[in-house]
Formats: sequence, C-alpha cells, structure tokens
Amino acid sequence: MVCMKSNGWKWAFLGVLCWALISTGFLGYYYKSYRNTANLYVQTQSKLDQALSDLAELQSLYNQVLSNLEETESLYNQTLSELEKYTVLVNICIDYGNGTVVWYNDTRVPLGATLFNATSEVAVLNYTVWNLPGYGYPDDKAIFIDAINGVWNDYQANKYWQWYYWDGSQWVLGPVGCNHPDATVEDGGIYMWRYETVSW
Repeated sequence: MVCMKSNGWKWAFLGVLCWALISTGFLGYYYKSYRNTANLYVQTQSKLDQALSDLAELQSLYNQVLSNLEETESLYNQTLSELEKYTVLVNICIDYGNGTVVWYNDTRVPLGATLFNATSEVAVLNYTVWNLPGYGYPDDKAIFIDAINGVWNDYQANKYWQWYYWDGSQWVLGPVGCNHPDATVEDGGIYMWRYETVSW
C-alpha cells in the first residue's frame, strides 16, 4: 500500500512536471509572439505617426499652393482689367473662297489697331506697301494684301483678298486700305477677309 502511494505521488509529480514544461513552452511561445506583435505595433505606430506628420506637411503645402493660386488669380484679374482698358476684342473671319471659312473670335488687339494689325495677330500676311500721299494713310504708306496664310492674289484670274465689316445687318466692303485710320477696329467689331473675284 505504501508503494502504491509512493507511485501515485511520482505519477502526480511527473504529471505536474509535464504540465509545467508544456505550460512554460506555451508561455514562451506566446511571450515571443507577444513581443513580436508589440514590436510590430511600435513600428506600425511609428510609421503611422510619420505618415500623419507627412500628411500634415502636405496639407500645409497644399494650403500654401492654394493661397498662391488665389493670389495669382487675383493678380491675373487685375492685369486683365488693366489690359482691357488698352485693348479691344474683335472677331475676324477668313473666307478662303473655296468653302473654307475660319473664325478668330475674341481676338484681343491694342486700342487703335487697324484691321491690318488685328489680322496680323491671327494670320500670316504678305503685303506690298504703296506710297499714296494725300489719302490719309500713316506716313502716306498704304498696305495692299498680297496673300493670307499662303493663299496669294491671282492676277490672271482677277482674284484678290478684300475686307468687309459687319454693319449689324449685312457685310459691307471696306472703303479704304486695311491700314488706314478709317479701318481702325472697334470693340466687338466683326470683320472678314474674303478671297474672291473682283470686277475692277
């Protein structure tokens, strides 16, 4: 009987020892997992803090860019307002006489510009300067358009570039050369160059 009690204690001791070893192993495993998770949490928190700091810096830069943009827009509007005092907006049509018609609407030109100046803003012009004293041309020099955008007058076919203005109801042939003071463009004016056969 004594022997069985002694064996019972041995088995109990052995059981407790196994339980202690297994528990220690699990405890070590879970502690290591906890440490890894804690380290990962600290690293993640650090990265998150850095990301939040970067985001705050980006927000600050965005606000600065937005402020600069608003300031630039304000400056642009002021400049445009000043520019409008010294310029006019005109609409220029170029009719190539072959069905091709091109409009240049809201073309901004200096105040006092002639149709020649305005057309020079939207097209390539070839021209001849004629000496015409006594007709009111600047420095007695009249400009005769030879070609617009590479389309030349055809003297044999009697086809030339002529200019017109819109009087509100119809096109009216320009009464003077395109650089004459009477060919000064008006704000909102509508002008057309037409390549056509003329009967001179």
